[in-house]
Amino acid sequence: MKQDRPWYWAITERGQGPDYYFDATFAPQNAAQLAVLVQRYLPTGFVRNEAHTSAIQYLKQSEDVLILFSATIDVYVSRLSIYHQLGGGQDYGETSLLRDLAQSPELTLLQWRVGYGGDGYAHGDAAGGNGDTSLLAYLKPI
Repeated sequence: MKQDRPWYWAITERGQGPDYYFDATFAPQNAAQLAVLVQRYLPTGFVRNEAHTSAIQYLKQSEDVLILFSATIDVYVSRLSIYHQLGGGQDYGETSLLRDLAQSPELTLLQWRVGYGGDGYAHGDAAGGNGDTSLLAYLKPI
């Protein structure tokens, strides 16, 4: 069985970044259930605090440089956001979370988008669509 492509594959394919963004909007009546399901399917390594759910990974590149890669998952009412600071080219389990949410009969995904940018870098969208079918098609391997 082939594994889903990571949610940010369209960004890395275009060589964009350095930051990666995923935003999804669900039906307003799904707000409470979205929060419950994100907690249920939360990837290993993420911790919950009052502001958001985050995972942080450090990578030592050389003796003099320490680069911080972080991944953050936010749920605000009926909106889900994922943010990768400095990309990092690593899926922290969010792709599985997105697939599970898109396949949930308890949620109605209205629209989603994958974007890129960063301080001093051009911002733009790499992919997007409406509904769960388009997101699941985007995540499928070629």
